[in-house]
Amino acid sequence: MIDKDDTKQFTVTMGQQDYEDLRDWAHAHGRTVAEFAAQILDNRIEANITVIEQLRNRANKDTGN
Repeated sequence: MIDKDDTKQFTVTMGQQDYEDLRDWAHAHGRTVAEFAAQILDNRIEANITVIEQLRNRANKDTGN
């Protein structure tokens, strides 16, 4: 379970067809659109964490942090 204090909310803007596809996909999995979108984002971040860490390290070196 995610601690509510550790969560962030933001807005995503997408085209109507993409939203309908996401809605139908979420519904097929018994999830809300927001829950399913969060799951998709979590999965993509996890799949790319090595690249994200490399970019973060590069940015820290560039700024002297």
